[in-house]
Amino acid sequence: MKKEKGKYGYLNYKKIYLLIMTLICLLVVLAVMTGGYLYYKTLSNICTVIAIVIVIPAAKFGVGYIVLFPYKAPEKERYDELESSDYILLSELVITSEEKIMNLDFAAVKDRRAYCFVSNKKNEPQEIEKYLKKILNSEFEGVTVKVFTDYEKYKSALDKFSFFENNIRDKRISQLLCVYSM
Repeated sequence: MKKEKGKYGYLNYKKIYLLIMTLICLLVVLAVMTGGYLYYKTLSNICTVIAIVIVIPAAKFGVGYIVLFPYKAPEKERYDELESSDYILLSELVITSEEKIMNLDFAAVKDRRAYCFVSNKKNEPQEIEKYLKKILNSEFEGVTVKVFTDYEKYKSALDKFSFFENNIRDKRISQLLCVYSM
């Protein structure tokens, strides 16, 4: 069953998908190389060229798997606790920039505000805020981004989301976060 970006369980689904696709591509490469060698009795043949071309997508899938491998999904209980109809809740986002890879456990969007929770201590909240403001404000002016590392503070900030109005751009902001995620 396919999972969408931003939904709970996507990270594990994507890791399994990338691993399976890498293995399938590598098996096809081996089959083409072996078939070419058995038919032509040498590795210098057209099948070797075809196998080399098939390695490119295998490498793409493999790199994606290697990038996502260290990141873990947050606990399901936390996701269930935060899920609400008051705001759009995204989960398991792995945002890539030119300099680094940032893992967001949760991102809640409402009224041109994006409040994110990061449990990984290696991520620097100020850098994440700066990058997310840059990408979100490139399309929408005045988007507020806050990154929390303390779960209780994040929960209490989300409780205050009910006071904000729904904005027509909230869905597009959440889509943009998913676009920049792997």
